[in-house]
Amino acid sequence: MVEPIAEAETATEALKESKAISVKLAPDEEERMIAAVNELVSPYGLGAEFLGQVMTVGVVGDFRAYTRVINLTGLPIHHKVLACLANDICNTFPITRITFEPLFELSQ
Repeated sequence: MVEPIAEAETATEALKESKAISVKLAPDEEERMIAAVNELVSPYGLGAEFLGQVMTVGVVGDFRAYTRVINLTGLPIHHKVLACLANDICNTFPITRITFEPLFELSQ
């Protein structure tokens, strides 16, 4: 059962008590981050974008972190490559969740 946050004078105190952080980036920082992620994944035929305004919870050190979700799209590639890319992205950028949307070519 989740305990309610004790009364706090400020939101910062509430975050400290709950051991949670929320990562909010300015729009220009988000654009730079997506461009850098696209540079990392494009050699594998993938593209990257934020998954709408979806936020996800992950663990960073001893804290919960609420961050945006990165969605990778492209033709299916080996799961080990995807795992390495996801690991690189999460270790380099303030992202805790990566999704993959395979795009299939339709044969005629």
